[in-house]
Amino acid sequence: MTIYNLKPLFQNLLRPTVNFLQKYGITANQVTLSAMFLSIAVGLLLSLFPSTRFYWLLPIFLFIRMALNAIDGMLAREHHQKSHLGAIYNELGDVISDIALYLPFCFLPNINSVSLLVILFLAVLTEFIGVLAQTVGASRRYDGPMGKSDRAFVFGSYGLIIAFFPSALSWSHYLFPLVIILLLITCYPRSRRKQKKPLLFFTGAMNIQGDSSILSMNSVFLMYQCLHGMPADMEKRQGHVVIAHQWGHLFMMLMNLFGLLPANTTLRWKISWS
Repeated sequence: MTIYNLKPLFQNLLRPTVNFLQKYGITANQVTLSAMFLSIAVGLLLSLFPSTRFYWLLPIFLFIRMALNAIDGMLAREHHQKSHLGAIYNELGDVISDIALYLPFCFLPNINSVSLLVILFLAVLTEFIGVLAQTVGASRRYDGPMGKSDRAFVFGSYGLIIAFFPSALSWSHYLFPLVIILLLITCYPRSRRKQKKPLLFFTGAMNIQGDSSILSMNSVFLMYQCLHGMPADMEKRQGHVVIAHQWGHLFMMLMNLFGLLPANTTLRWKISWS
């Protein structure tokens, strides 16, 4: 279980803000860079004034940063702003922001600085491994008990505690080694390629003749959507329907069995692996 699993709920809350920003021409890359530069500014403030009384700012800003990270991703995906440059900004910005926001703890008294530097190294390593998974055919990895959101929660909570109870600085000698262990546990599953299970696809094609072909195709398309509760992966052309889905063959066989296919329909099948 990781805080990252709460992301869909968080995104739903942010969607009105995303739509507002898109309406006024704010891009995903602008949001990404803003989050990074704001993180650097907050990190410099905490470093130049190494006092626990300022650390109440950390959980507030970490929440803002988390919101900005979600917003830039939603702008990119939902408003067609994806780009290779944006992906680089996103990954690089996360790493720089982590270092900028957590390194200032080193300047506080009675902090386990060596453990903190190890944490920063492992934090960079976990993100690197997560991105590296894409180069071997797997998806971007976010799993593990100490991902980006989990680190923000831990350091934000700790920052809030030491802001009001400076004596808690000594907790770092116990907290930071625990974070290191959790980061190592995070690295392990991310370093393993997540194999995609091969799916057997039966592609059914219907050649429909007659004036009612468009109506027939739309009927088949809508019925498939209703049965599966999701958009069908279908190709619709004049007089031709293709259903490409793991269970597409079963659907079309049932349609044929109950006489629901249009007249003068020819069925043909192709088996493929994905």
